[in-house]
Amino acid sequence: MRSLGPSLLLFGLCLASACKKESHRAQLPAYVKIDQVDLQTDLNTEGSAAHKITTIWVQVDGAYAGVFELPAIFPVLASGTTDIRIQAGINENGTSATRLAYPFYEVFETQLDLTPLDTHSIQDPQGGPPSVSYRAFSEVEVLEDFDGVGLSMEKSPNADTLLYRTNDSSHLFRWNNEPNDYSGVAYLGDRNTIFEVRTEEEFSNLPKGAPVFLEINYKSDVAFVAGMYVNSASQGTIQAVTATINPSDEWNKIYINLYSEVNGYPNVLGHKVFIGAINYEGQGEKTLFLDNIKLLY
Repeated sequence: MRSLGPSLLLFGLCLASACKKESHRAQLPAYVKIDQVDLQTDLNTEGSAAHKITTIWVQVDGAYAGVFELPAIFPVLASGTTDIRIQAGINENGTSATRLAYPFYEVFETQLDLTPLDTHSIQDPQGGPPSVSYRAFSEVEVLEDFDGVGLSMEKSPNADTLLYRTNDSSHLFRWNNEPNDYSGVAYLGDRNTIFEVRTEEEFSNLPKGAPVFLEINYKSDVAFVAGMYVNSASQGTIQAVTATINPSDEWNKIYINLYSEVNGYPNVLGHKVFIGAINYEGQGEKTLFLDNIKLLY
């Protein structure tokens, strides 16, 4: 009887080779497109929904997929029903080199039915941009939106100009269809003018070891600073400058990380937020507009 061994062996080797090629064949990606991420707030308790979400951190079916600057199109090695989780990110202290998944924004979650090589847009159920909200555990202190009676930020003793309210339509802050009757304005004359305001309230309950951020909408033709007065039982009052904000001809938004000011000093009794600027003689008159000043922790 003739042996079938060599023929069977040859067939097996060919089959194994075909399987090996199949297993190493590149998987074709699907593409996911997301133009922007919006913020939704309760205007009465959380203030304006104005934001500057610049970046997203993405997970696909529970696995990390990457960080992408908006607007973004990115490849996904998946097909069929796929879970997508997105964390909205910001530029910490206004610097694009230090992007951060903002700890106070909820994660946006959705499912997409992916087809390889097709591009799939992420939208909310109504067909608009996806949106996030502040996390339920977040304390959102609207320090000043300039629409109430009086101001909650007082002039510092070393300042020589005040913070006013303005309803000048050419400078008023606008965001989508939100109502806003007033913004804040400071006029810095050309005489070595010092502007500085700080919260009347001293915050004694800011959490240690947890994120604390200051949010500000601004328009300015002069650089200004923001930070905290730290009331230390052992060292007295310390003025800690956190960020220097460059001028902007258009309304802009900045997220300022106050973690070091809250955690970096001993025997702290409380903190006050401050915003300040100096206009040196010879620079001409300058103007600083502010709105939606929030403290989050």
